[in-house]
Amino acid sequence: MSLITPTEVSTIAFVNALDPALILPAFITSAESKYIVPLVTQAVITKITETPSEYTTLVNNYIKPYEAFCIKYMFYNQLLTETDTFPTSDEQRKAALQEVLSIMEVNRDLLAYYLNANIFDSPITTTTKKIAGFRTGTDYSRSVLPAPTYDLIDSLNGASYDVPESADSFNFVQFATGLLKKITWASLLTALKTYFDTIYPNASSIALLKTQEIPFEFNNITIGTAQTYVLDIKCLHSYTVLAAILETDTGFLSGVTVSISSTPITGLSGITVSTTTTETQATGSNLVAEGNRLTISTSASYTGNPTTLRGKLKILYS
Repeated sequence: MSLITPTEVSTIAFVNALDPALILPAFITSAESKYIVPLVTQAVITKITETPSEYTTLVNNYIKPYEAFCIKYMFYNQLLTETDTFPTSDEQRKAALQEVLSIMEVNRDLLAYYLNANIFDSPITTTTKKIAGFRTGTDYSRSVLPAPTYDLIDSLNGASYDVPESADSFNFVQFATGLLKKITWASLLTALKTYFDTIYPNASSIALLKTQEIPFEFNNITIGTAQTYVLDIKCLHSYTVLAAILETDTGFLSGVTVSISSTPITGLSGITVSTTTTETQATGSNLVAEGNRLTISTSASYTGNPTTLRGKLKILYS
């Protein structure tokens, strides 16, 4: 014989009355097997069945309030699919279940206190059970099954810090079904990358965006005279000079050098420039820091009659 009716479950555990037909007999028997029998004991339940009038206070004031919320907790998601009276968003569902768990804990403790004070010859003793390091609730000395997981949040908050590895997994509640699912760290990273790649540029795109050019053309070359031209009067954001692409209009210019605040860039010092467009790579000392001045200079060495030095620097912003 069940200790509570569907109508009583609806009245006690639901603010908006639920159709009792939705609370199946299997819901009640399952909740009694999982939560009531381990706490109350089968011996006491047998006595309640045999002489119910002697246990009116126990049943009506303590067992039914606890059992009603146990039933609501166990079958909340299933009931959710049967009616539209419950909150449906993921956050609302989690908040509602947390409220149910809190009420269950209070009613469970009240029931345990009453049993200790009025029913049992010796008090119930409790121990904390753990599975894989998680506290899974209170285990009563008279119980063979654990009580619901009231202190899981405390266990999570008390966990030690560590860095997840690829095979480590995380649980989540799937919104569409309300079911508990899991995902590995490796799969989570893949999913996040796939998502963010649709919003932000990837690494290669960012590098391409950061690569810029400084073009120039100086038409007042005086042959036989060393000259210096400013390419960046004062750097605002640091960047690296990658290469220089240079040419003259005629003849040759020898000893062309690109410098950062008067310090020649390794690989771009003493270049011979001709009418053939040539790209020369920088190999060191090529970071232009904030506030630096970038220049290109010629020497007094030349061949022919060059009058123009043109080209561009390839740079990469930091």
